[in-house]
Amino acid sequence: MDSSYDEHFAQSSDAEEDDHTQPAMKAVKPSNTIDNDKTVKVDPTSKSSDEQATQKIEPTSKSLDEEATQKSESPATNAPVQETAITSNAAEGVQPSIASEPTISNAPIPPVYPAHISDTPTYQSGPAYPQQASTTGGNYQSGPAYPPPPNYQSGAGYPPPPNYQSGAGYPPPPNYQSGAGYPPPPNYQSGAGYPPPPSYQSTPSYPPLNAQSRPAYTPKVRPPKKQAAALPLWMYIGGIVLTIAVLIGLYLLGSDWAEGASLASVAALIIAALIAGGWLVRAYLRNIVPASNIRRIVSTVFLLVLVIFSGWARAAQGTIHEWQGQSLEAQQKWQQAMNEYTFAGEHEPTSVNLARTQTSWGVALQKSLHYNDALTKFTYVIDHFGTSTSNTSSDSNHDQPDPELQAQITRAQTASIDTRITMAQQSIQAKKYNEATNILDPTLNLPYCDSGCKKRAQPLDATSYYQIGSGQLQDKKYSDAITSFNTILNSFPDAKEAADTRTNMSKALLGQGEDQLHNKNYSDAVDSFNKIVNTYPYPAKAKQIHGDLSKAILGQGQTTRASSCTDSVTYYKQLAKDYKDTPEGQKAQQELNVPQNVSGQFVNTEPSHAFSQMGLVQGLHGNMPQGELFNAWGNAPYKTDIQANGNFAFQGIPQGSYDLMWYGNDGTAEYVEFIYTQFTLSPKYVANVGPLCSVNMGKVTNVTGYTTTLH
Repeated sequence: MDSSYDEHFAQSSDAEEDDHTQPAMKAVKPSNTIDNDKTVKVDPTSKSSDEQATQKIEPTSKSLDEEATQKSESPATNAPVQETAITSNAAEGVQPSIASEPTISNAPIPPVYPAHISDTPTYQSGPAYPQQASTTGGNYQSGPAYPPPPNYQSGAGYPPPPNYQSGAGYPPPPNYQSGAGYPPPPNYQSGAGYPPPPSYQSTPSYPPLNAQSRPAYTPKVRPPKKQAAALPLWMYIGGIVLTIAVLIGLYLLGSDWAEGASLASVAALIIAALIAGGWLVRAYLRNIVPASNIRRIVSTVFLLVLVIFSGWARAAQGTIHEWQGQSLEAQQKWQQAMNEYTFAGEHEPTSVNLARTQTSWGVALQKSLHYNDALTKFTYVIDHFGTSTSNTSSDSNHDQPDPELQAQITRAQTASIDTRITMAQQSIQAKKYNEATNILDPTLNLPYCDSGCKKRAQPLDATSYYQIGSGQLQDKKYSDAITSFNTILNSFPDAKEAADTRTNMSKALLGQGEDQLHNKNYSDAVDSFNKIVNTYPYPAKAKQIHGDLSKAILGQGQTTRASSCTDSVTYYKQLAKDYKDTPEGQKAQQELNVPQNVSGQFVNTEPSHAFSQMGLVQGLHGNMPQGELFNAWGNAPYKTDIQANGNFAFQGIPQGSYDLMWYGNDGTAEYVEFIYTQFTLSPKYVANVGPLCSVNMGKVTNVTGYTTTLH
């Protein structure tokens, strides 16, 4: 049927409200009606007489027959609303089944108007509307703003009108309600411009209809699928064997176990997908002849094995790397094993496998006498994996290292000590004592060198140093020999070579002191000889050492006297006291007894008195009577003239303390004078004459003091 017919003439069967309600009712389809109906909703609203009626088609559902809603707005004002629902099953080309519901004829349905509206609608005209085309039964508007009137098609190419069925298996016809609250039943218009009314089938309570029948629908029966023959047994078993061979071949093509397993896993997944796809295709196209239970079980298990293997091989890459690493480690392919462990995701400092492999590699090198390379491996494990124990967490459990990892670190430490001691022993046997000490000294300083380690290393180290020192002593490298012997005596006091070391130390010190004495390095020579006397007695050379020491002390005193005479007195006195049996001691005593000179410069601040002599006296003090002062000058044991420039000098003054006073005589009177301190009354200028050193009084002035004049 033409869709324009559906749009303009399908009407709702629901009742409309009275004149005073809002014109917006909703048509509801009963549950026993067919799904492919069309609903026409008439919704007049209050608009001016100049407005043109419009149409709106609203599809409400999709099924075998389409539904549509027609909304018509009447130009009339305040007219009651009438909504009429009419179902139709008129989709093109669809044959209803025998059990379908009654349908409406495809004959055109005339528009229905309420009872108070004229059968023939009156269309407005005027300046706002163009001239309308007149048709029988009403004036349809036309023009650019209006659609053309409906053209209802009929003929052989259109479906027959709907045929409403009735009977026990069909729903009852619609019951139109009437009364004050319901609109009148539809009034079908007739005439040249209107389609004939539908012809309804008759039932005991419904007007007769023009029933039309359709042939019953008979579903098409599909032919049975063809049966497929099962694969021959040889092909079945051969396929399984070939699949396994392909997987093994791909596995062997990999650069390592993990890569081979990865390739095989991809192939297994593809083969499993192909097998499963083949089963599905065969099942869809043809029936498969039922196989035996054994073959069915084998096929299912094989398919599951392929899938499980594929997933496992992808997920267990790390585990496979670890397995291969363990295999390579057992074959002593150390570097390759470490590479596999690294591919497995293991890293220092927490990897037990890497630590074990490095340590085992070092042990193998140690057995093959490659000690340096072995020591490098052990040191690497100790330095790079031992740091795993550092943890600042307060939890005591985190402070404990992994037991397996700690076992490998301890193993590396033990092997490192063994290797070092073995290397030192070989060096000692080859008389390469310096190499031995270079190995043993760091070993003894290792934090993991315990008492057992020290017990093994210390004797070897002491022997090495003793041999080194003995060789240096023989070569007269006394300083180096002393250093070697000192190491033994300080670091290994209980060594078997300790006694001989002390004797050799005396020899080395004696040789060193004599060299220093010969080179006039008296201070260092004194130190060397004193060490022998005080620390390392050497009875066999005691007399020689005593004489050499006196010479060194005298030389030290003489050297010091040149720069600081006062400091040298100590050395001379030591010689005179402790070495008086030696020529040097006797000479020192003589030097100590030699009288010394006293010198200075007099500055006269009293021009009226001319002072010409300087005297050394004893017993001066302030407030002395004039007679005592002149007596002191007269009894002065040492007097000297004052030069024109003020300089004065006394020669050969014995050791002692002397007060300075000065004398002048201008022909008319004699003058004596000395300076003293006002509070203590003691003389200011005192010459303290000691051993070895002359006395320089510096500037002596009479700016203040006590002057006595004799007229």
